[in-house]
Amino acid sequence: MKYIIATLVLSLLLYVSAENADDIECVRGPSSWYQGSMNVTRNGIPCQRWDVQFPHHPNYIPRDGGHHSYCRNPDNDIRGLWCYTSDPETKWDYCDVAKCHDESLLVWSDLHDRYAHILATHADPELINPAMTSSGHFNLSVLVKSDETADYAKSSEFTSITGSLSKQLLYYVDHRRNYIGKLDLETSSRSEHLHGVAANIKAIAFDWMSGNVYWSDARLKAVLVGDEELKYHGILYNSDPDLPCGVAVHPLKRYVFFSIYKPLASKLMRMETSGKNLQVLLKFPLIFDVTSVTVDYHDNRLYLSDFWGYGSVVLSTDLNGGNRIQHFYRPGSKFCGIASHLEYVYVADESPEFDHKGELTYSLYLISKKFTKTLKYAIDGEPRGIAVLPEFVRAQSDENIGSCSSSPPCDHICLPQINTTRMCLCSLGFVKKGDTQCLRDFPSGPRLFAVDSGRQSIFSISVTSQTDITLFTEVEDEIVSLATNPMRQGEVAWSERSGIYKSNGKNITIVVNNVTASRLDVDTISGNIYYYDETEKDIYVANPTHKVTILEYDSLSDVTMLAVDVVNRFLFWCDSRSSIGEGQVWRSNMDGSNKSLVLDYLMWPQAVAVAQQRQSLFIMDAELEQLIELPLTSSGNDAITQEYDLSEEALRKSAAHNNYIVDIKVYNDDVYFVRSGSNVISKYSLLNASIENIGSELYDVTSLGLHRESTEVPENPCSPCDGLCIPTSTIACTFT
Repeated sequence: MKYIIATLVLSLLLYVSAENADDIECVRGPSSWYQGSMNVTRNGIPCQRWDVQFPHHPNYIPRDGGHHSYCRNPDNDIRGLWCYTSDPETKWDYCDVAKCHDESLLVWSDLHDRYAHILATHADPELINPAMTSSGHFNLSVLVKSDETADYAKSSEFTSITGSLSKQLLYYVDHRRNYIGKLDLETSSRSEHLHGVAANIKAIAFDWMSGNVYWSDARLKAVLVGDEELKYHGILYNSDPDLPCGVAVHPLKRYVFFSIYKPLASKLMRMETSGKNLQVLLKFPLIFDVTSVTVDYHDNRLYLSDFWGYGSVVLSTDLNGGNRIQHFYRPGSKFCGIASHLEYVYVADESPEFDHKGELTYSLYLISKKFTKTLKYAIDGEPRGIAVLPEFVRAQSDENIGSCSSSPPCDHICLPQINTTRMCLCSLGFVKKGDTQCLRDFPSGPRLFAVDSGRQSIFSISVTSQTDITLFTEVEDEIVSLATNPMRQGEVAWSERSGIYKSNGKNITIVVNNVTASRLDVDTISGNIYYYDETEKDIYVANPTHKVTILEYDSLSDVTMLAVDVVNRFLFWCDSRSSIGEGQVWRSNMDGSNKSLVLDYLMWPQAVAVAQQRQSLFIMDAELEQLIELPLTSSGNDAITQEYDLSEEALRKSAAHNNYIVDIKVYNDDVYFVRSGSNVISKYSLLNASIENIGSELYDVTSLGLHRESTEVPENPCSPCDGLCIPTSTIACTFT
C-alpha cells in the first residue's frame, strides 16, 4: 500500500548543493498540479490507466478524471509524481520528473542554550525530500546566527520573521536585545533598528508593494507601521486595553489582518493598510487565542494557529472570515508561528517532546491543505517564528488609485488606500502639514517633557491639550535624568552615561563631560546645573566651563532625586539610604551650606518636586505610594500639610501598578508621575483625587521635566559672572 513517512529529522549539519539547469520537462509548483504526459515509473514500468481496475484497483483518482495512464499526484505525496503500474507484482511506483527551479524559502528561527539561529530551506517539501542524505541530513542555510560567547543579557532570541524575495529583504525581531533586524539577502549585510522598542513585538509582517512593515506591540497595545528603512514609525490602531498578537498583510488587497487576545473575548480583525474600515472577522467562541496569522496569496485565504489551552489547531477562512475550515489539531502543542506555501501550511510548535532516545526535541509541522496528511520535522532548537518567502510573489509597480506610486511622496510613511488617494502618516512627535509634510511643531504654553528611554528620545507634551506630542530631540545613548530651564526658551538639560547635555530642540551642546549624573536639576536664575554623580557619590554644581562639589560623599548615602527652589534659593534632595524605613529628605542653600533635615524615617523617598505656585514641596514615598506635601520653608513631620494615597485600587489600575513611581512634577493642582517600566504618564488631581493617563504612544518613560512659561523668578544677582557663580539669595552670590 502507498504510504508516507511520518517524521523527518532535520540536522544542523549544513551544506549547500548545486543546482543543475536542464532543458528537460519539469514540474512547476506542487506535483499535484502536473498535467504532463510522462507515463512510466522511475524503474521503467509502464503506468496503468487510472480509470481501470486491472491489474490494480486504484485508491486515488486524479482531479482530471484519470482517463489516461500519465503520472499524477492525486494525494499530495511530498515525494512527487507516481502512478499505479501495469506490473501485477508492483502496485505503484514514483515517476522520475524533475522539479523546476524554485527559490521560495521556508525561514524559521530557533533558540538554543547559548545561541539562536535564523535558518532557511526550500519552501517546497518536494524539493526537501530528494536532497536528504542517507543519514537524514538536510539542506539548510544559516541566514543569521547570534554570538555563542555572549552572556544571557547580551544574547539573542529571534522571534517573529517576515520578508520578501523580490525585495531581497528579511526582517526579524530580536526579543532579548530589543531591536528589529534587517537582512539584505543578496549581500548578507545586516542592520539593527528601533533599539529599545522591540522587546514586546508579538508579530511582524512586510508589505512588499509599499515597502511598509507592520507589527503588533504588547506593551503599547497597538498595531504599528514603519517605513522600509524603519526610520519612521507610528501607531496604526490602538487596541488598548486588549492585547494584539498575530499580524499579516495582503499587499494586493491592501488589507492588514491581526488577532486580539482577551480571555473569552478574542477577535480576528481586518483593516485597510491605512488603518481605516476596521472589521471583526471572527470572535470567541469560534476562536480562542490566535497566536499567529498568515495570508495565502495562492488561494486568498487566511491561515491561523489558535491555542486552545490544552492544544493548538490550524484554521483557515476566506478574507472576510467566512468558510472556516479546521485543518489540523494537536493536543499538548502550542503553535508559535504559521506560514503557507501553495498546497501546504507550516506551523512551529514551541512545546517540547522526547524522541525515542530520550532527547528533547521540537517540531515543525507540514500540513496538507486538502488532505488529512501531516509531516513532522523534528528540530533541535526551540522554534520561535516561521515565514515563507515565495518566489512567485513579485513586487510590481502599482499605479492604481490609492497606491503610493500614484501620488507625491510622503515625508515619512505612505499608506496605500482602497479606491482613494494614498494617505501620509507622520512618525510620533511630528505634525502633518498639508498632504505630505511632517514637521516638529512645538506647542506654546506650559509643556511637560518626557524621556522615552525606549526610543532614546525626549518628547514635549502640551499640558493644556495633552495630545500634542512633539519630538524634542533624539540622542545616541541612554538618557538617565532630565531637567528643564523655562527661562531659556524651553531649554532642556539631560544626563547620559557619558555626560550632561542641553538643547533648545535644535542644537545639542555638552555641559559636563565624562560624568555619570543619575539625578539633576537646573537653577533657572543662573543656568547652573546641579547633579548627583553616582560614581563619586557627591552632589555637584556646574556650568559649561566649571564644576564644584558642594556636598561630599561622607554626607550622602543614596540620592534618588534633586530639586531646586528658585525663589527661596534652596536645594532639596531625597536620600533613600538604601534601606526601607530609613529614608530622608534634605535641604541646603544653593552652595551646599546650612544643610538641614526636612523629613526622616520615610519608607523609600524616590522623588521630590518644588511647586512654587502652591509654595509647597512634594515628596513621593515609593514604598507606600504616598505623596507628601509640606511648605517649602518648613521641616519635620508636624509640618506636613497633606498626604495623598496613590495606592488605591482605582489608581493602581491606571498604569503599570506593579512598578514603583520614579518621578513626579507638579503643575498648579495636578501632579504628573510615571512608574518604572511604564509607557504612560499619569496625571493626579489634588482637588478631587481623579486620575487620567497621557502619552500612551510613548514606550518607556523614565524621567519628567516641566516648563512653565509664566514662572516668575528673581533676577540673577551674579550677573555678569566670570567662572561659576552661585546665587545664594536674591542679592548675594558665591563665586568659585
